[in-house]
Amino acid sequence: MLTLQEILQRPETERRAVGRTRINRNALLFFSGQVGVFSCIVRDVTNSGAGIRVERVPIVPIDFDLSFDNFKTIRRCRLIWRNTDFIGVALGSHHGRRDVALSHGETRKGLRAR
Repeated sequence: MLTLQEILQRPETERRAVGRTRINRNALLFFSGQVGVFSCIVRDVTNSGAGIRVERVPIVPIDFDLSFDNFKTIRRCRLIWRNTDFIGVALGSHHGRRDVALSHGETRKGLRAR
């Protein structure tokens, strides 16, 4: 039987089937039906998912958009898990720029991050 010290000294076991790449890159989140965007930091990424640090975002919807380039391109995301201000997402389709109505005819274009 392992001691507590032996358990704590063991390297963490990677549960993902695909290795991740640490990038620590600023990005923007857009939640359909809400005005504005939210800034975040993408900590790590694979072709199928990402770990994202969010701050001052009390509620994250199940589906939302992510952009690294001020919405010139967009990745659709699905929330998989959340632990305080860190979320894990599955990455969906990759889209080019699109101006989606937020409310009352506004679009994402030109909006500032919260």
